[in-house]
Amino acid sequence: MNRDKWIVTNISNETLSLGIIDLPALRAGDHFDLLRYSSKVDIANSNDIKALLSAGKIRIDKYEDGVLSEVSNVANASKTLSIAERSDVQGATGSFTSQDGKTITVVDGLITSIV
Repeated sequence: MNRDKWIVTNISNETLSLGIIDLPALRAGDHFDLLRYSSKVDIANSNDIKALLSAGKIRIDKYEDGVLSEVSNVANASKTLSIAERSDVQGATGSFTSQDGKTITVVDGLITSIV
């Protein structure tokens, strides 16, 4: 079984920072696997990544078991990264931002509060 990959590609002419610790700056045309640097939940909640997707500066190709399953780009940015990936929330502990801006607190995969 292959692990999931989320390949981010800089499709702009600029050098971009995604605001993820240890991820090098993306020069025009560069690409990296985001999941080597961060979790699906953190990526889904990243305002920097949301802004760059919405501005049409990056594209994220999502692979499951080696097969391309989704392409995230300016056309579907709000839908794609508006909520945490279900597979990462299972068993997770932390706070996540919902599509409508509410804070969801999860402990061991169970939602404990929505504010």
